[in-house]
Amino acid sequence: MSQSKSKKKGKTKKARRWLKDGLLAKGFSRGTKVLVNPAGYEKMSEVLGRFVDPYAQYADSEEDYKRLYSVAVIAWNAALLPPTGRSMIQKAIQATVSSGGNDAELIINELIQRKERYFDEYTRMILHYEIEMEGDGVRVSVASTLV
Repeated sequence: MSQSKSKKKGKTKKARRWLKDGLLAKGFSRGTKVLVNPAGYEKMSEVLGRFVDPYAQYADSEEDYKRLYSVAVIAWNAALLPPTGRSMIQKAIQATVSSGGNDAELIINELIQRKERYFDEYTRMILHYEIEMEGDGVRVSVASTLV
């Protein structure tokens, strides 16, 4: 086996382990089938990166990026829900965010509209994600449902 194939296999094993650990922590069963970069599907980490791109200029630290992606994932998944599910999300936001709650709700609504306008063809729910600072940028790993 060539070195590049060996490295790729090692990365795939590491990614599969990361996904399984993250999904198990969120309550999925050990039998959950995990596919890493399935053929014919765009990487959701790249899609999510484009989704948050207009807002990334305001993130200066790992904490900023974590907040940005947390809000983006909430909005992304909310955009995939029927109206009743969205209203539950908005009620949860109002209940958990006291100061600046209106700002949080406005930002999430703006992101939901962005998802519907520019990313409507993507119907994969984001189940788990992880942020790591890497050099001058950020590396995002995403686990999502398949269509």
